[in-house]
Amino acid sequence: MNSKSKLLEKINSIYKKLKIFADEYKIISRVELREKIKDLLQEIPLNKDDEKFLEENYDSTPINYL
Repeated sequence: MNSKSKLLEKINSIYKKLKIFADEYKIISRVELREKIKDLLQEIPLNKDDEKFLEENYDSTPINYL
């Protein structure tokens, strides 16, 4: 699996976990969920290729679906 696939897999995993939490407890708004995901993404070490990939494909990441 290439690094881009791994990165999207991590993003999807974060999104799913937070979405389940938000839906189950109804204590976080979509805006808060989006911010939480962005914060968690900051913790994922990215190389320049990953950063470029995220910028180019932002519209297809789960963050954009919120």
